[in-house]
Amino acid sequence: MGFLGKIGRALTASRAAGGGKARTVVALVLVASVLGPAIPTHADESEKSVLGGLLSKALSTPGSQVAIGAVDGALSSDATIRDVAISDANGVWLKLDKARLVWRRLALLSGRLEIDSLEVGRLEVLRRPLPAPVSAKAEPDGSLLPDLPVKVEVKAFRLAELVLGEPLAGQPARLTADGKARLGAPSEGLDVDLKVHRLDAAGDFTARLLFVPKGETLELKTTLVEPVGGLLSKAANLPGTPAIDLDLDGRGTLDAWNARLNFDAGPDLGAKGSARISRIGTDRRLILDLASRIEGLLPGPAAAVFSGTTKLEGALRFSDSGAFGIDRLDLTSRTARLETRGTLTADRVADFTVAARAVPTEGGITKAADAELDSLVFDGSLRGPIARPAVNGVLRAAGLRADGNRLDRVDANLAMLPAGSDPQSGRFALTADAKVEGLTLADPALRRAIGSRAALTLRGTLQPTGLVEVARFEVEGPTARATYAGTLGQNTLAGTVEAALSDLAAFSDLAGRPLAGSLTATAKLGGDPARKAVTADVDARADGLALSMPALDGLLGRAPRFTGRLAQVYDGYTFDGARLEGAEMTARLDGRATARLADAKLVVDLKDLSAVDETLSGRALLDGRLTGSLEKPDLTATVTGDDLRAQGRPIRTLRLETALRDLTGALDGTVRLTGDVAGKALRADAHLARAARDWALDRLAFSLGSVAVTGNARAGTESFLTEGSLTVSAANLDDLSPLVLRPLGGSLEAAVTLSRAGGRQDAAIRAKGASLRAGAIGLARLDADLTGRDLLARPVVDGRVNADRLTVSGETLDTVRLVAVGTPSASDITLTAKARGFDLDGAARLVPADRTRIELARFSAARGGDRLALAGPATITLADGGALIDNLVIAAGAGRVALSGRAGPRLDLKLALRAVPLALVRIASPGLALTGTLDGEADLRGTTERPDGHYALTVARLVTPETRKAGLPPIDAKASGTLSEGRAGIEGRVSAGRGAEMTVSGSVPVAAGGTIALKLRGTLEAALANSLLSVGGQRVAGRIALDAGVTGTLAAPRAEGAATLTGGSFTDPLQGIRLTNVEGRVTGRGDTLVVERLTALTRNGGTLRADGRVALQPASGFPGSLRLTAERAELVSSPLMTAVASLNLALSGPLARTPKISGRVDLVSVDVTVPDRLPASVKPLDGVRHVNTPPEVRVRLAARADRKAAVAAAGRRRGKAAVPFDATLDVAVNAPNRIFVRGRGIDAELGGALRLTGSSRDPVATGEFEMRRGRLSVVGQRLDFTRGRLTFGGEIAQPDLDFLAETKAAEITARIAVTGPASQPAFTITSDPSLPQDEVLSRLLFKKASGGLSPFQALQLAQAVAQFSGGAGGVDVFEQARKGLGLDSLDISTGASGGPAVGASRYLSDKLSVGVKAGAKPADTAATVDYDVTRRIKIQGEAGSDGRTAVGVGAEWEY
Repeated sequence: MGFLGKIGRALTASRAAGGGKARTVVALVLVASVLGPAIPTHADESEKSVLGGLLSKALSTPGSQVAIGAVDGALSSDATIRDVAISDANGVWLKLDKARLVWRRLALLSGRLEIDSLEVGRLEVLRRPLPAPVSAKAEPDGSLLPDLPVKVEVKAFRLAELVLGEPLAGQPARLTADGKARLGAPSEGLDVDLKVHRLDAAGDFTARLLFVPKGETLELKTTLVEPVGGLLSKAANLPGTPAIDLDLDGRGTLDAWNARLNFDAGPDLGAKGSARISRIGTDRRLILDLASRIEGLLPGPAAAVFSGTTKLEGALRFSDSGAFGIDRLDLTSRTARLETRGTLTADRVADFTVAARAVPTEGGITKAADAELDSLVFDGSLRGPIARPAVNGVLRAAGLRADGNRLDRVDANLAMLPAGSDPQSGRFALTADAKVEGLTLADPALRRAIGSRAALTLRGTLQPTGLVEVARFEVEGPTARATYAGTLGQNTLAGTVEAALSDLAAFSDLAGRPLAGSLTATAKLGGDPARKAVTADVDARADGLALSMPALDGLLGRAPRFTGRLAQVYDGYTFDGARLEGAEMTARLDGRATARLADAKLVVDLKDLSAVDETLSGRALLDGRLTGSLEKPDLTATVTGDDLRAQGRPIRTLRLETALRDLTGALDGTVRLTGDVAGKALRADAHLARAARDWALDRLAFSLGSVAVTGNARAGTESFLTEGSLTVSAANLDDLSPLVLRPLGGSLEAAVTLSRAGGRQDAAIRAKGASLRAGAIGLARLDADLTGRDLLARPVVDGRVNADRLTVSGETLDTVRLVAVGTPSASDITLTAKARGFDLDGAARLVPADRTRIELARFSAARGGDRLALAGPATITLADGGALIDNLVIAAGAGRVALSGRAGPRLDLKLALRAVPLALVRIASPGLALTGTLDGEADLRGTTERPDGHYALTVARLVTPETRKAGLPPIDAKASGTLSEGRAGIEGRVSAGRGAEMTVSGSVPVAAGGTIALKLRGTLEAALANSLLSVGGQRVAGRIALDAGVTGTLAAPRAEGAATLTGGSFTDPLQGIRLTNVEGRVTGRGDTLVVERLTALTRNGGTLRADGRVALQPASGFPGSLRLTAERAELVSSPLMTAVASLNLALSGPLARTPKISGRVDLVSVDVTVPDRLPASVKPLDGVRHVNTPPEVRVRLAARADRKAAVAAAGRRRGKAAVPFDATLDVAVNAPNRIFVRGRGIDAELGGALRLTGSSRDPVATGEFEMRRGRLSVVGQRLDFTRGRLTFGGEIAQPDLDFLAETKAAEITARIAVTGPASQPAFTITSDPSLPQDEVLSRLLFKKASGGLSPFQALQLAQAVAQFSGGAGGVDVFEQARKGLGLDSLDISTGASGGPAVGASRYLSDKLSVGVKAGAKPADTAATVDYDVTRRIKIQGEAGSDGRTAVGVGAEWEY
């Protein structure tokens, strides 16, 4: 027994070294040869079973178990093995009752395997075995062919019964076989004789092969006869499983050999022909003549090419000198012809040509089944010494059409030419160039991803060693490009691959979601491909990436990068420094994962969880590890977060632990979750396992605050039938809000019970809740008690659901009631819902059957005067994952909606709309006040992902709240088109009165991510906006002509064409803005809108100009840059202010969000007019209390208070409207002088600078305008200003004033201050010593106290007081005279002689002004010149009428 143990261990070692199922027999033979002399042949039964056990253990592998019952003859030269069974993971697949081997062991010493007799009893092969696991396979040694024995001879073989299982042969079968074989070196010849007979049906197979080197005799004989549905026809999956009759017979010597073939397997499969070898002189001639029908064996495209009869005809020469020639070798079918000609001389010089042509079948076009080809030409040649031939090939094809695919042209050139001048070098230069043009694939997703063209280029060198040195290999298309450069061979790989996807949007349809961005990758490759040992150092980067997966997009950002080394070993993979870096995450993977050993570690750092969800914040770490092996992998993972916030609440010490064993087999795993959420302990635990044919969740427990969840379940791995229970108890669901990332609330007690007894899926739900809330959905009370029986086959439902105060999107239903009364024959279901002004009522019957049927008895929904209802009984039948809809007609107000056909994964629907009032949307959303009607029809087929069909819709006199608010006329629209290949065609027209007329044509994608192809043409009158602008008093005019197109995707649209504005104008009387001759043109240039020109004239003849670009990137807020310039343009002209300025402003950034306005504004002149009087309406004083109010007044006051409260409440509900445009400001405003403030006796000039920052919504102005000169006239008396500032607080038409005038009069110093906004200034009169205001004015005006004034003087004093209080009426004729004369300054004063004097002046430039003053005497008359050297230094000159002159230099400072 000890010796047997050693042999067993040796066999075990042999198994570990490699091998497979076929090695079992070889191992048995080797054991017999070695152990035969050592083990007695009279072994007892116990020794037989022990040896069988050892062999079973030795021959078993991880993927295959061998069981041997006993061994007779102690493995001698006459041995019998009994009760052999071989099994895999799915059980036993082979059984053998006994096998007897009589052989000669000593023959092995001479390199022969001699078997006198091999007798097999009953051999059962039940099915194909599972593929051997990788761990059971030997590591490849890099060789292509195995070593074979020198000679094998089986003198007699007999198989008593072979039983084949139906999964293996397509039908159960029993066969018997016998024969003999002698295989060896060619010099010894060969002799094979085999006969097979079917026992359970008709069928015989014989094969005879004999070659005798002496005399060169060759005999070949094969026959097969079996009826329809025979073993071979089913195993080969021949069409129709025809009867087979095969007879191949060849006899003679190699100088005179004849063979005939007759094969018949139905009308589409067969062959008949002959082959003849004859000697003529020193040549042997081979003549072939074969006609065949082989289309039944070929796939679709190839079957079409070889349809009908295909002929093979040839004449070949074999010379005794070693020369070889092909005089003719033609393969001809109905649609193609292949011709081969050439010679190989005795000194090994070749000259061969191959030519292939398509054969026209109809009018110059080759047609085969559903495929068409305009032309196909291939010419190839092999010429020169056979050791260094020159190989060339040219392929030209055009007009290929098949199954909706199209290829316009293919051009390819191939060459392998000797390289270098040394004839012994054995090096070849390889070149290949190919182009594909006009490729149109039937699948729209593939068509968009691959594009319409492709090109291939190869430049390289073939070395004598078999290595190919690739200088350049490139494949390029519209959406992708890949290149390789390096060395390639059977055992060598060393090079670099570069790949690029220029626009991921092209792959959106394949991904099923919109994609954007580009991807580039580089990989340095190395290793031994034959040994499956390849490494790749990868560097992949994305730019502008968008995957339409918000969480992933947030973590990866726009430019993620992957680097690291990836390697393939023969039984798995290894990872070294594999790293993914994103905007808010990093991940690293290291280790190996093979069939024998797995040890890989993954670490993921989520830096900022707000990228996943805006309600999250903090950092999380994931640490995962893969152990075991790929055949039996184990996974552990831990997620931790120490300081997180979710929904504004803290989450601390969060820890999620997962441990899963044997992921791909008998899974056993646990999940644990712990942490602290807003001060409440979080605990969760679950255990999942796979047992037999079930998934088992035998433990589920969760608790957080007042919420507790427990449960268990078992689900079938194939049927998915589930049994188990789940209970939920929550006093306040808000405890879960931080985990589910949405606001929850209310209390809930619920229990769900699942059962699969009797192969049915039953379920019961009981739930009670109060004050439930989930986001915008609320429910005051829930009481549910439902049971369901056989829900997946013949469903029966019974129970009730009561819900009170259901709120969805701001709309509330007071009560919702669902009642189901279920019986084995049917379930009657009623649904009612009521709210203020709303009523819903429905009834249906659920009828269980092979095809479950829903019979709709009634349905109605009404709100106020709007009502829709079921016009009559309708039926919905559930079948094949879809629904068959029959007679579903809804009366919608005065209109009707009819729907019939099939809905689901496959569509066959017809929809009809007739005069449907759009006002019915108020039933679901009372706040959506639409008017108009909808008519249309649609016929849909295909699938939900890619529907086909057509539609037509008409909307008449549509009015929406937005158009109503804007004062736009009703909208009429029509659209029609077809749906096919994932796209919806559209031909439409939209009009709104006479102000808008637009046509739309093209197509749009049905699924997100597809490309848009639309054309828009029409005109818009800008006056359509006047109703909306009228609230602010603004008006626009002009016409916009649109001739444009839109392509690209919704995420990345592209524009073409132009929009042109002519005859435009804009007026804003309140702001004093008036623009005329507004002209503009905007063009689309791909992903950019270009403002080519936009000009306008101001009232003074100045010009405004704008130009720039806007990128069509909605996700980025339409980034762009615009520039606005103006030259001496009158921008504002109102009774309060007139402004003339030059502009140079830039608008940049995301224009639809927060752009930036920067640049410079140079104010040429600004005139601010202080009004003569206050407004007629003055805001009532705050804090007024009504005493002894009469009854009728109390009623009016109460109504006014109610209106105010309603307005305030509405404002609170609406909240603050979002500002769609809020630009940041960085604008410099410069005005050295010529800022004039006039009115109410003020005449002042200022200058200065401002800087506007902040935003357009909240501007911040820094800087001020200071007074250059100024005076104040009061009833003919003049005061000079000592201080003056003009401050802009954001509203340019409402500057704030701060002026102080001072003079000495009648022993006092009088001061008058003007402050506040220009529209409502405040005048303050003070004096030193302090006197009342009227006394100060009296002394100022008349040089005496008010008590000594004459009646006329008292009247003048009253007028002055009225002037300062803002109550003076009438027209200021003096101010109108200044404006009418075009003067900057006009005043009346007291001259040097004491008499009256009139003065006038005007600026000739920013610093120079000239003037004149005239008085009653020559001394009071003169011409003046003022020049501002600097802000504070001034030069003044004067020339009097009496000949006097004066020049002075003055300086001004404030202190």
